[in-house]
Amino acid sequence: MTSKSLLQRLQDKEDIVVAEGYLFEFERRGLLKAGAFVPEVVIERPDLVKNLHEEFVNAGSDVCLAFTYYGHREKLRVIGREGDLEKLNRDALKIARQVADDTGTLMAGDLCNTTVYRKDNKEAIETTEAMFKEQIEWAVEEGADYVVGESFSELGEAMLALECINKYGNGLPAVISFISHAVDNTSDGLAFGVACRRLEEAGAAAVGLNCGRGPKTMLPLIREIRQACKERGLFRLTFLRMPVDEVKLPTLPEKPNPWACSMWDYVVATLLTTSGWWRRNMGVDPPPVDTPPICPSTLFLGRTKAARILTSRRSK
Repeated sequence: MTSKSLLQRLQDKEDIVVAEGYLFEFERRGLLKAGAFVPEVVIERPDLVKNLHEEFVNAGSDVCLAFTYYGHREKLRVIGREGDLEKLNRDALKIARQVADDTGTLMAGDLCNTTVYRKDNKEAIETTEAMFKEQIEWAVEEGADYVVGESFSELGEAMLALECINKYGNGLPAVISFISHAVDNTSDGLAFGVACRRLEEAGAAAVGLNCGRGPKTMLPLIREIRQACKERGLFRLTFLRMPVDEVKLPTLPEKPNPWACSMWDYVVATLLTTSGWWRRNMGVDPPPVDTPPICPSTLFLGRTKAARILTSRRSK
């Protein structure tokens, strides 16, 4: 086990890199079903989950994030595997803990948006809390060093996740992040800086944004959150595998429909890596036969492997 906790590293103003992207990487490898995106691979191929943790650590990750994203009760109920809920969560946590212990890194439990939460709906809130509670308690029992709550669209659900970690997490630090879609505020109408500041004031160890945008459209929100919050920000971007500024890019919309192709950066990544556009235009491949146009709704399916990096940095 690593000798330095998350809070110690934050207090010492260290940068913490959490490399992940399990969901889309296993989808790319044909081991996770698009649509439901339930991490069934944890049960069916635990060896490959362990290998991917090790790949990310070898790439420089300081944390093994347990692959329990969309491994909550509602998602497993939808695909008819609610009976596997506890096994999936505990197995994912055990795998992450083993790799963390072997490599001297931290291990984090993971919560995410539930698709159940509804503001001002008592039954929905109680159901959501029960879902968070069981996942948090399993994370505590399996030795997590802290708990991540991610991909929240509104402050209400993000705050509930934080409250549950504080209540059921046996003192574990909480790291909470929003997902920023096409608009620059939460779905309940708050600027991300305001929402993150409220989470910070409620006791989150780190706050910020996770995936949903690339560097070009994420940077303005990062500045906003850093100005609003006292301490560290937490940001996860989608990086391309090549220096995009050094190649000729096709003309693309700055903000396409996020539900069709996510963002400008994903469009570029797909065109450059799966259509052969970059290889041909940079003289790597001959251009005798052009590839057919790519339908935006299929962009995720052929995307190149790209670890999404969550990094917490202190503003200079």
